[in-house]
Amino acid sequence: MKRYRRPPKDLLRQLGLRGTVEDCTDVNEDVCWRLDIARVAERVSLLVSMVGPYSVVLRRMPTGAQVPLTRGTQGLSELEEFALDALASSGYDTLSEEEYKTRIDMNLIDVAPEYRCLYQALFCGEDYFPLH
Repeated sequence: MKRYRRPPKDLLRQLGLRGTVEDCTDVNEDVCWRLDIARVAERVSLLVSMVGPYSVVLRRMPTGAQVPLTRGTQGLSELEEFALDALASSGYDTLSEEEYKTRIDMNLIDVAPEYRCLYQALFCGEDYFPLH
């Protein structure tokens, strides 16, 4: 049985300053930490790669949809800005949708060639969101 690598303590501590942090990582499939930070009625999801210094930040919509965010996204909430800043100050580059959809020529187990993107290599090969 593999030992679970915990998210970086300094990042968890920093995120905890503004909300409740929940580790939603699927240790069987993910190659990233899935962290949700919640405050009052707002929840932001962070995918922090274990493979390299990369992240994706997602806005959780009431419909269940998740919208990728970057510094250039219009109308960021205070919590979303805080999450982006915390990742940047911890040394993580937040990838845009265009960047993580970049096709890669890499053999990923159980991933069809048409879905082989940077997202699958850095975050989760089993997870096709947010590609569809």
